[in-house]
Amino acid sequence: MLNFFNTILTSSVFYFSLSALILLFAATRKNNNYFDVRRIFREHLGLFRNSIFQYFVFYGTPLLMSIGTVIQKIVDDSILVSVNIVISIFMSMLFAILSSIGNLNNKTENCELNKLLSETYTAILFEAILCICALIISFAVLFSDAKNAVVMTSISIILYYLVYAIILQVFIIVKRLSVLLREKNK
Repeated sequence: MLNFFNTILTSSVFYFSLSALILLFAATRKNNNYFDVRRIFREHLGLFRNSIFQYFVFYGTPLLMSIGTVIQKIVDDSILVSVNIVISIFMSMLFAILSSIGNLNNKTENCELNKLLSETYTAILFEAILCICALIISFAVLFSDAKNAVVMTSISIILYYLVYAIILQVFIIVKRLSVLLREKNK
């Protein structure tokens, strides 16, 4: 029995799993001052309330793509390092876009344009949350001792799903940014 507890307490998987549960609990609480993830998810998913097909394209298709990718390749250290680099660069780009459209807010009194601006903020923040989740999972796998095939397959599906979802979400941001910039230049 003592050996069992010793094995668990010296396993990085235990600590990463416990940390994931704490973060998940903190992120899904109502009226949270630091992790307002619920509101961002609710507002972003509200963009698709009138189109089930678009919802499937942006959230179902990444699942199919991730399963197809896992059939070909389970994540390994080289993939994780590449994901970490690309996602980090991508996050800095998202925050640069967020700061550059921040000054558009005070320059318009058009209600439709303000609504589009708010939805664009939410889309960028949603994208940033997906990036943060992908980075956390990627670092946890990179530094853990998890080598179980079922665990690695599950983690691979989740990580690939996040990467594909992040890539597809760029279409939403690009479309909204093009409308905002077109209106700004009128």
